[in-house]
Amino acid sequence: MTDYLSLDFETFSRVNLKKAGLSRYVRDSSTEVLMLAWALNADDVSLWVPAEGELMPRRLQELLRDPAIVKRAWNAQFEQAVFKHVLGMEVPAREWRCLMVLAYSLSLPGALGKAGEVIGLPQDNKKDSRGKALLRMFSMPRKPTKTLSHTRVLPHMKPDKWEELKNYCKQDVEAERAIWR
Repeated sequence: MTDYLSLDFETFSRVNLKKAGLSRYVRDSSTEVLMLAWALNADDVSLWVPAEGELMPRRLQELLRDPAIVKRAWNAQFEQAVFKHVLGMEVPAREWRCLMVLAYSLSLPGALGKAGEVIGLPQDNKKDSRGKALLRMFSMPRKPTKTLSHTRVLPHMKPDKWEELKNYCKQDVEAERAIWR
């Protein structure tokens, strides 16, 4: 039986991913990993949060280095590029499976949330719709105002929203695994 490691990053960068493209985004010095949700097979989803000073768990390192374990993600090229250019870890392309490509091959939408809706995932397996606002808050710079001079929202500034983002990240892995099944 094949083992599958499901992965989903949330990152911050001063670079606009949609405007600049993935290559420029991951190579920019401002790009950093906020968190990574991960799960082996049907295990509970774990969360590594380097934005809180956590070191990558040894178990995750071992799984990433094991060529027998298939790594999978929605739009896997993003995770591959983050591992390579932001974290300096080369995970060979042959070890990856892109769930978005699988969805396209089955005539499903390329957006994780839309694909979950189309196949009728129950609410506890769907992508969390509140995620866009949370990502805008923590993953992109903001314009300073007269009352708020900072250009970035850090976890300690909005701890309740940060916890929501952590749950959102884990929920994406749940949604990806549900679509895979």
